[in-house]
Amino acid sequence: MNALLVILIFIVYPIFFFSRSNLVNVNEISLTPSLTYIAGTDSLGRDFFLRCIQGAYLSLVMAILGLLLSHIIGFIIGSLATFKKFKINFWLPRLIDLFDALPSYLVVCVLAICWQQVFVNFGVLSKSILSLILSMAMVSWMSIARIVRLEILQLLDQEYILNAKIMGANFIQLIKSHFYKYTIKILVISMVQKLPHFILMESFLSYLGIGIVPPYLSLGGLIAEGWRYAYLRPILFLVPSMFLVLISLQFKLILSRFNRLLS
Repeated sequence: MNALLVILIFIVYPIFFFSRSNLVNVNEISLTPSLTYIAGTDSLGRDFFLRCIQGAYLSLVMAILGLLLSHIIGFIIGSLATFKKFKINFWLPRLIDLFDALPSYLVVCVLAICWQQVFVNFGVLSKSILSLILSMAMVSWMSIARIVRLEILQLLDQEYILNAKIMGANFIQLIKSHFYKYTIKILVISMVQKLPHFILMESFLSYLGIGIVPPYLSLGGLIAEGWRYAYLRPILFLVPSMFLVLISLQFKLILSRFNRLLS
């Protein structure tokens, strides 16, 4: 049951409901919840429940892409930071401490605005997606790099690594043949653990209006849109908020089960 909501969003929605989410029906504007429309309709007659599923789908996709990019960057830099010939080996711990001292949500807002200026010639949707992914990745790779660096430093003293060096293996070969295998488990756990945080971060950016743009709205955009009418039609605010809370809780439960399987 814990994964049912995620399966519904990722598999069922894109196949059957994606085209219906933005279908305007002027004859069914602002309807109350019913058997036909579970959460009613919005001011353009669109099925609001399908809009919320679309928002959850987009929030998950953006969060996963940002998560993957941050872990790729973190793995590469964390690996290079263990190689003594790179000066990053000296600066990385200090850089991590510096970024950890900054408010991540403030930094990600500034980065998102800056990236939107960089991609100013891109399409509106492409610009918002790229700026979101890059901004989330840039405020999240440091802790991953630290974990990878510490793990590889422990492996460097192992006998089979020393033997591989004697046999002529260079640093890149060691990463591909040995380090990657031992850090992948840690990276997977980290991704599952950080996913709810990325979903909340993406929703926060979209809530502020620097995320995915209409007509495609993530959960944060739907919450911001619903807040304007919270007094007249609270369901427009409550339903996407419930989706956000439920998805975050689902991944917390998945993480706890995942940890039990590994232990």
